[in-house]
Amino acid sequence: MPVTTAAGHEGADARLVWPVLSFDRLVVALMALGLLAMAARVSVDSDTWWHLRAGAWMLAERRILTFDAFSHTFAGQPWDYPAWLSQMTLYFIFDRFSYAGLNLLTAVCVTAAFGLVFAAAPGRLGVRVAAVLLGAIASSVFWSARPQILSLVLSAAFLLVLQRFRRGGRNRLWLLPPLMALWANLHPGFATGFIFLGLTLAGEAIRAVLGRQQWRAVAWLAAISGGCLIALLLTPYGADLILFPFKTVAIGLLREHIQEWQSPNFHWLVAQPFIWLWLAVMAALGLARVRVDITDFLLLSATAYLALLAGRNIALFALVAPPVLARHADALLTEAGARYGPRFVRLARPASRPFRLANLLNWLILLLVAVAATLKLIYISDPALNADLATRGMPVEAAAFLAEQRPAGLLYNPYEWGGYLSWRLYPDYPIFVDGRTDLYSDDFFSDYLQLAGGDENSPALLERYGVELVLTQPDSPLAARIVTARGWTELYADPVAVIYSRTN
Repeated sequence: MPVTTAAGHEGADARLVWPVLSFDRLVVALMALGLLAMAARVSVDSDTWWHLRAGAWMLAERRILTFDAFSHTFAGQPWDYPAWLSQMTLYFIFDRFSYAGLNLLTAVCVTAAFGLVFAAAPGRLGVRVAAVLLGAIASSVFWSARPQILSLVLSAAFLLVLQRFRRGGRNRLWLLPPLMALWANLHPGFATGFIFLGLTLAGEAIRAVLGRQQWRAVAWLAAISGGCLIALLLTPYGADLILFPFKTVAIGLLREHIQEWQSPNFHWLVAQPFIWLWLAVMAALGLARVRVDITDFLLLSATAYLALLAGRNIALFALVAPPVLARHADALLTEAGARYGPRFVRLARPASRPFRLANLLNWLILLLVAVAATLKLIYISDPALNADLATRGMPVEAAAFLAEQRPAGLLYNPYEWGGYLSWRLYPDYPIFVDGRTDLYSDDFFSDYLQLAGGDENSPALLERYGVELVLTQPDSPLAARIVTARGWTELYADPVAVIYSRTN
């Protein structure tokens, strides 16, 4: 049977052994493989552990966790964290596929998210790919095996649906309420969907006032926004969920002491791609003669503002910026071509019906890159590598000591170790604090900061919370305070952690 080319022709190309792989398809496939390989990394961080512990608890108990089961400081207190579905998913994957499963999930989510961004980006293929890759690199600070990685995909899906409604007149807005119902059970980042909806609604309303948009479109957006609000009721938390994002951002500790909620430190290389993306967008907007769309302006401005307030919000800007960058960069190239001649922007491309050698080379390139991406996935699936990197800086040996020796008493631990200790020591040793900032009160965090800082009131605070075992870093201010305090003895020490026990 003759092989038909992509254009549906037979003839000289009909003798090709391989199906035709066009240049455009090759570039798209290479972009997807590049994203997958770039996002393939050891993805467990310090917060992953308490998400896994919560997922394990829910699957074991066969019910949703609505109270604190892991600390002794807030034991039994209400804890309604809207990520039950993703937490169970993360634990299910980890239980069956270990670190490799979580790493692959993270890489697939990143690839899917920026695949949706690519679908939303207009213009020449090369411009779209470059814009998407730059956005992906900028968002890399966000990539970890936590519920937020699923939120990244849903954020991109919302933007694509809204973009196609605005630009192509393709009304798929009815997809957004079901997506919101799913999102509200996966991660508190569902608030991002309302940010995108609100900004789009505002922008399109302004365009309608200026006569550039129909009010019918604005009415559609308003109705779908209402539908998304109703979708929040399809969760175990009901209407209370609407206030959850406001309660989270009102926690002062987030902005003052937690790195990902602070403004980005641009002295760190990992934060600098945000600057590159921002400068590229500003250059394209300034140089191209295409009018800036008011909705694009609102989305860009709001997400850039949020990114400058908190590093974790860089991912939102990285999703919004590439389509805008691609649109204006493409217009700029078109203007340059009209001014300086088509050779300025024309790229060498294979003929529409490629020669057998060109087609074979396309497949060979794709195969080589696919092999390289596969090798990267295999490399980052190594259990020893993952165990080393995922637990680096964690009190691995100290936790083993507690599990084996079982000294009696309530435990104090640093904030960044709480999730890991909950994972390793539950239910024998309830933790003092962990990354669930929405659970703990401001007064409690004030006490914790005094303890972590080795305040002179630290011994009295430990006694007030009933702490009889202190697990901390050997060079921490609290360790220095306890060494000079009466009634404590050292039980265990290694370069990472030290354990003190109350003796009276």
